[in-house]
Amino acid sequence: MNAPAASNHGSFKQDLNDISRHAGEVGAGVSSLARDGVHAVRDGAGEIAAGASNAVDAAKARLEKGSEYVKKQYDNAKESVGGAARSVTETVREHPVASIAVAVGLGMIAGVLLGRSRS
Repeated sequence: MNAPAASNHGSFKQDLNDISRHAGEVGAGVSSLARDGVHAVRDGAGEIAAGASNAVDAAKARLEKGSEYVKKQYDNAKESVGGAARSVTETVREHPVASIAVAVGLGMIAGVLLGRSRS
């Protein structure tokens, strides 16, 4: 009866060795997966940072274009208003009596309209 116990003991020892070997392989696999995961996260973070940088650069470029457009429109409006003011000044100098008559007439109309709205 001792012989079967010895063979069972050898088989048990072999099973323990197999389990130990497989545990080492599983541990190595988990370590490899963890390293791969860390690399993937780093790569992803780098891609996100690059994408964010590109988005910031694109936004800056659009802002500069928009700023240039607004400045041009402001300059055009300023020039137009200046031209209109010069034109009015020139007309008043050329026709002072008519200009005063128009101003008095517009004042009277405004007074009548504003007087009615308060009543």
